[in-house]
Amino acid sequence: MARTWQRVLIGFAAAAVSLSVFGQAYPTKPVRLVVPYAPGGPGDTVARILAPKLSDALGQPVIVETRPGGGTAIGSAVVARSAPDGYTLLQGTISSHATNPAINPSMPYDAIKDFAAIAPIVSYPFVLAVNAGLPARTIAELISLAKSKPGALAYGSAGPGTINQFAAELFKLQAGVEILHVPYKGNAPAFADLIAGQVQVMFEVSVNALAQGKAGRVRTLGIASAHRSPLAPDLPTVAETLPGFEAATWMGLFAPANTPPAIVERLNQEMTRVVAMPDVRERIMAQGGELLSSSSREFANFVVAELAKWSRIAKQAKIAAE
Repeated sequence: MARTWQRVLIGFAAAAVSLSVFGQAYPTKPVRLVVPYAPGGPGDTVARILAPKLSDALGQPVIVETRPGGGTAIGSAVVARSAPDGYTLLQGTISSHATNPAINPSMPYDAIKDFAAIAPIVSYPFVLAVNAGLPARTIAELISLAKSKPGALAYGSAGPGTINQFAAELFKLQAGVEILHVPYKGNAPAFADLIAGQVQVMFEVSVNALAQGKAGRVRTLGIASAHRSPLAPDLPTVAETLPGFEAATWMGLFAPANTPPAIVERLNQEMTRVVAMPDVRERIMAQGGELLSSSSREFANFVVAELAKWSRIAKQAKIAAE
């Protein structure tokens, strides 16, 4: 029996040493970072800010590859089916890992089981904006107005199943109001109609909403993050009126499931260092982003919680894929 336990302990020790050496040796060739969006968009921009820094940290090129289509499903599926060796990574988003799986049962991957969550990268909180002529200057006044005229107000979104629809439906549920959904083909036409008054309410990414609010084209009522933004410290959070309200699009780093823990940990450490770099922070914060960092376990728990949250909202609000 003693010899048996001795062999088991030696085996565990050898495995630990092997894993440690594997993590230290990685990477020995270029790493592919798949972005499931078209070139030139926010996701691609963030990846191209991070990739050179991550290349320096890893000692190997990190090559950004855009694979748009299927509402992030195509690029995400490519990574899910790749070898779990750390050489194909995904810059995943709330769309790839929460809102799309929440409304599409036929996704070509399992958002939780098919990936190893590595590290969060950035969050872009939404701002609740209204048409400048709407007689509501606070969130409480908007709720009161909507309750006095059920279904008379309309909100715009970038389309069915998009995160700003989810944000608006969450708002409706928490506030207990009825506001009509008007889907558009993208954020730009929806926001243009908000300015024109064709719709009265919209959850828009902070950098655009704040700029248009400052110009007087819309009125910003609140930011959908847990805390006030340094970009607009006088703008209250939605949660100050509706406790617990949060709605933001986020990005994070993922690898295929079963990627060795040592590689996941190495990538987590390097990404945490990269997002803390002053020049990286400055460039991404200028776009309205809030840099994030956590352990891989904490990030994995966050993704599970996000999928559960938005799946619940999709069911309660009857949000369906287009």
